[in-house]
Amino acid sequence: GLCATMLVGRAAFVHSLLAAATITILQPKRPAVALENQGPLGATCVGFGCNDYRGQSFDGMPAADEAPAVAPITNRPIPSAAPGSMPYSDFLQAVKDKRVLGVDLIAPNGDEAYALIVDEGGTGKHCSEYDANAKVVDGACRLRMGTGWPVEA
Repeated sequence: GLCATMLVGRAAFVHSLLAAATITILQPKRPAVALENQGPLGATCVGFGCNDYRGQSFDGMPAADEAPAVAPITNRPIPSAAPGSMPYSDFLQAVKDKRVLGVDLIAPNGDEAYALIVDEGGTGKHCSEYDANAKVVDGACRLRMGTGWPVEA
């Protein structure tokens, strides 16, 4: 009795090893992104789960006059910026100049976003320089975010 049980156990063990090796060999190759995420900030685990910052080379939404992009890793299509939209770099400058009153992120993932921008003050452009049809109400306008806007990749 004991000998037969051990043989069955040993055979099952060998069978499971062969199955695991076959599955590992037959799995599709995953993209090599580790080099992009190396260094002291390669992954952040501060009690809230880990973020590996994959796809750091992605520059966000392409310009209105550029072809749509394909996101790294996920191969998700990223549409070009809408004509008359505000580039992300200009938005960040407006934040520094304290010209941003609010941001509307449109569901499901915020790829479409609008900023309420004060039309006067700071070093940035006026609303009409981005979109000639932008309506200024009480000294502010609503501009769609464009080139470089970080989209869900």
